[in-house]
Amino acid sequence: MAWGLGYIASQSDAFKDLILDQEGVKLLANALSSIQTSYILENGICTLTILTCGKPEPEFEKVKDAIPIFCSVLKNETKEKILRDAAQGLFNLGEYRTDEQSVIPVGVIPVLLQHLE
Repeated sequence: MAWGLGYIASQSDAFKDLILDQEGVKLLANALSSIQTSYILENGICTLTILTCGKPEPEFEKVKDAIPIFCSVLKNETKEKILRDAAQGLFNLGEYRTDEQSVIPVGVIPVLLQHLE
């Protein structure tokens, strides 16, 4: 299902907004928090990344539930595509924010730096 949502969201801003308005990020984040299958996690993280990007950027309140999932993936996963998508999602969330809505307070910087080692 995650792949289907990602595909729909990538087709237009209106479709992405529809998913965001129905708490799609929150529901997907909750589902991904217990996923152990790499393929499903990969599709879910890719979908979350799609939902967090765009101009104008999505309302932070509608996408903030992706942050803990992205951080967890960066801490626990080893598959390069999943790590890359999670890092891109965090970039999307922090790209236009310079205030308290930043992704920096969640402690992600040390995790990202560990991947450089």
